[in-house]
Amino acid sequence: MTTISVIHNAGARIGHQVNNYFSVLGYCTENNINFNYTEFLGNSQSWNNVLNFHQIYNTINDDNQTLFDLNTEDILALVQPRPKPQTLISLYDQHRDKLFNRYYLKKSPYQSQNNICIHIRRGDVNNVNHPGRFLPISYYTKILSSIYQNQQVYVVSESNLEECSNDFKEYNTIILNSLSDIESFYYMVNSSIFIASKGGFSHLAHILGYSKCYYPQHWCVYRKDATAKLKTAL
Repeated sequence: MTTISVIHNAGARIGHQVNNYFSVLGYCTENNINFNYTEFLGNSQSWNNVLNFHQIYNTINDDNQTLFDLNTEDILALVQPRPKPQTLISLYDQHRDKLFNRYYLKKSPYQSQNNICIHIRRGDVNNVNHPGRFLPISYYTKILSSIYQNQQVYVVSESNLEECSNDFKEYNTIILNSLSDIESFYYMVNSSIFIASKGGFSHLAHILGYSKCYYPQHWCVYRKDATAKLKTAL
């Protein structure tokens, strides 16, 4: 049986690296190929002991394994045909079910399960740079206004959002814009309701958590139980 090992793109953020991880894993699953787990690299190396994917897959010693080097090769060219959505969804569920209670839940920052977490992607994204991934504050507040029932609302972002605090003043809101990515992840993945942005980081928290998730329409692939939960404000 063939074995495929991945050399992750060391310059990519964790959402990007994990999406590539599942693409290769899905390809291996559908084509009866051994998947050789390798650690995330570079900017995302600190995530290895957060996500704990190594608890699911062992390193395979195979001198004849095929290397997918994502630093030099395009994953869209390497992984053909692309994995079916149902394959990816099944893999998301397997990872979540094996890892959530053992690792992510233990790091929950919440005192109760009556909360809403909103991830507002800024930093590298604005209405000029990557406008296709930019969502205005009104996107989030429109969803929030339709579901709010006096829960505590937490807003996490890569940028200072104090300038938009008035947009959330009618809600019981705490804006957290000084957290690390890992601290933000624990808020996102453990929330009871999660309002996501367009991006791999939000997608990561969505697929590894049990939150009721409100996601931008036509963005990525969802868990098998997301059909009834998926909403859109667009």
